[in-house]
Amino acid sequence: MSKAFDQINHKRLTQKLANSGIGGNLLKWFQSYLTDRRQRVTVLGVTSKFLPVCSGV
Repeated sequence: MSKAFDQINHKRLTQKLANSGIGGNLLKWFQSYLTDRRQRVTVLGVTSKFLPVCSGV
């Protein structure tokens, strides 16, 4: 099941939640959690720049 969430687009996920009857504050919470997420990685002491995260949870 985790593999399905690793690749789903955030906008598509929130749309599917809304279509499933999830709304109001709960949907807003999911949208807030998934909006403007960024990540970076460090390998052997070298850190990349922040990049947007558009899929996965």
